[in-house]
Amino acid sequence: MTHHTDLYVALGPPGSGKGTQATLVSKHLSLVHLSSGEVFREAMAKNTAFGAMARPFVERGELVPDDIACGAMIEKIKQFHQEEGRGTLLDGFPRTVPQAELLDLRLGELFLSLRLVVFLEVSDEEIFSRAAIRGRQDDDPDIVRHRIEVYRRQTMPLLDYYERRGILLRVNGEQSVEDVTRDILSEIGAFTQ
Repeated sequence: MTHHTDLYVALGPPGSGKGTQATLVSKHLSLVHLSSGEVFREAMAKNTAFGAMARPFVERGELVPDDIACGAMIEKIKQFHQEEGRGTLLDGFPRTVPQAELLDLRLGELFLSLRLVVFLEVSDEEIFSRAAIRGRQDDDPDIVRHRIEVYRRQTMPLLDYYERRGILLRVNGEQSVEDVTRDILSEIGAFTQ
């Protein structure tokens, strides 16, 4: 039985449909969908302590340092868990093993831990063809290739990290949106029995 205060992470290469699935799965499981980009933007708009620290990096188009990024995410997780008793699905965070380790540490301080990490497996060919169909400005093949390379370098080691902990769930992300959602939900259901 999934518990409404559970914590999940959605991982997947750029163009894997991760954001779409995170939104759909969150709705189904009554979780709060926390997209790292939105969390940082909101923190900056409200000028929270973490928002103020993140702003210069975001304005320069640089990655927000791990401790600041993690702090902003933990702030939101804490808000939903402690004030509203709701679980969260993290999308876009953690991106690297150091971030994942920091997240585990901070969650441990709150007596929380991740329940499951859902990884959408999508081939490079599929990512390129989806980008071609979308035809957005940033879907130029060279940009897409670069995004995949960055993703591989940073995020692939995360899969081993979570696999070793026994909480990684691999889902075929090349199916229809409905089928991917159905697979994720049934796998989560089986895992959390």
